[in-house]
Amino acid sequence: MRSESRSSLYYNAYEYAMTWQQDEIGCVRSLDSHKMQSHIRMRMSYEQRRYTTVYNLDGTKLPEQPSKFTTRCRDNLEGIRALLATETHPKKMVFFNNYLTVYTNNLGLHGRLMACDWIESVDLKRAELNLPPDTILLKNPQYQYRTYFRGRNLGKQQKARLAVWVTTQGDDIAASKSLQRFLDIETSPTRVYWWRNDATESYYYIEHNSLQYETMLSMICPGMVRKTLPIVKKQ
Repeated sequence: MRSESRSSLYYNAYEYAMTWQQDEIGCVRSLDSHKMQSHIRMRMSYEQRRYTTVYNLDGTKLPEQPSKFTTRCRDNLEGIRALLATETHPKKMVFFNNYLTVYTNNLGLHGRLMACDWIESVDLKRAELNLPPDTILLKNPQYQYRTYFRGRNLGKQQKARLAVWVTTQGDDIAASKSLQRFLDIETSPTRVYWWRNDATESYYYIEHNSLQYETMLSMICPGMVRKTLPIVKKQ
C-alpha cells in the first residue's frame, strides 16, 4: 500500500483508491448485466466496422483483426461486474481506457480483487491527510494555479474547440496528461478522434499563472470549471 499526501479524502469521502487494468473494463460501468451485454455488443459491432474498412496506403485491405471480446474476456467482465455489484460499502468508480479505479473506505475489497485470477495486480493507495487544505503541493511547480474540470459530456464540436484552445495557449497553460490524451494533443495538435468518448472526467485539469484562464475556459466550455486551487512549493 502506498500513502498519498493529500489535503482531503478522495472525493472528500474515501480513504482508499484501488486501480487495476482489465480489457474493455468500461463495459461494466452501470454494474447491470443486461446493460453490460448491450455495451459489449455495441463495442463488437464497432470493432467489426472499424477493421473491415481499413486499408494500406497502396489500397490493399488490411487483414481482419481478431476481436478483443474472447470468451475469456467476456467471462472476466461478468466476474468483475458481479463482484462490484455485491460490494455493499459506498464506492465511486472512475474509468479510463482499460483501467478502473474504485474509491472506497472498505480495505477488504482489495483482498477480494486480488483473489480474482484475471487481475494481475491492484495498485492500492491510501489518502494521508497531511497537506494544507485547498492547496496543491508540488516539489517543482511550474505554475501558480490548477483548475479542475467537471465531469460532463461535451459533444464533438465543443471538444474540438477545447482541443484547439488548449493547443493555441502554448506554454501559458499545461494540460494534465489524461486531458492531453482525451484531446489527442500530444500526437495530433489539431485533431480529435471522433470515435472516442466525448465526456470529460473530474480529474482532468490545466495549470496556469493567471485566473484569466479560468475565465477563458468558462467561455469556451460554460460550466466546465469545478474548482481552482493554488499550487504551493513543497518544502
